[in-house]
Amino acid sequence: MNQVVMLSNSWVPPEVISQKNITFAFMLSDFYATRSYDDPYYGRLMLQQKTMTVKTADDGSHYRDIQVVPIPFSSCKVGQNLFYPNVAEISEYNIGTYYCPDSTNLTLQGNFYSPVHSRVELIFKRCSDPYPTCANETEFQAWVGGVTMIQIMISTQFDINDYETPIKYYMEDVYYPLLSNYGIQSTIWYKKNFMNLYDNVFGLFNTKTTDYFYQMNSQTYLVADPDTGPGTGYYFYQMFKMDAEVDTYTRSVYTIMGVAKDTGGFYNALFFVGLFLYSRF
Repeated sequence: MNQVVMLSNSWVPPEVISQKNITFAFMLSDFYATRSYDDPYYGRLMLQQKTMTVKTADDGSHYRDIQVVPIPFSSCKVGQNLFYPNVAEISEYNIGTYYCPDSTNLTLQGNFYSPVHSRVELIFKRCSDPYPTCANETEFQAWVGGVTMIQIMISTQFDINDYETPIKYYMEDVYYPLLSNYGIQSTIWYKKNFMNLYDNVFGLFNTKTTDYFYQMNSQTYLVADPDTGPGTGYYFYQMFKMDAEVDTYTRSVYTIMGVAKDTGGFYNALFFVGLFLYSRF
């Protein structure tokens, strides 16, 4: 494996992680995910795609043009808004009680100091209408202290021993207990990994298969004021971003050609392979 960090403040192409079936499930619940605590009396969940583009004003100054597009979400249904190859496995965790993005265009691009930066944001915003439409202060603080944001991150990894489907999907669990009088601010980092596969057992040609996959790499967590932090009334604010870290995996098989060369030299190897092919056809 070769690992590099690709730091750049230049334009980088967008990564549509949905194309590789990378997504996530989320719910407000107790710590053990026994039931949903989603209730508009206390607040609402928001999911959005945010894109910031650096532009030049008429006076020569620069500013960020911010575009926010709501992302629809609904109860997770495997094969509809959630792809996971092992249906039986993920169904053991009551996946239908979670929400999943309905979008197939979840996009991550660049960083905050790139000409174009795009990220996905998940928010829980407190209901702000007067009582009795929304909970009063005493009710809300009593409720929020027992609520946890529970997430299932769909991620992938490279299985060096699998020659049929080397990219494997798995579930990563993430928990964020909400806090009274504080907002949670989190960042989830996905990284893009590459693999170069030299799996031609005959070894007559230098054939290479390349592919890529996305993997949840890390997360950060801090607290902020729920009114003066990322947004008014934000008791949970999460960003999904693309990591600068990139891993490249390379796999090479010990070929028949290589075995023949090691045992009898190059010309004998060609003769051996010729006999092998002749016997097959």
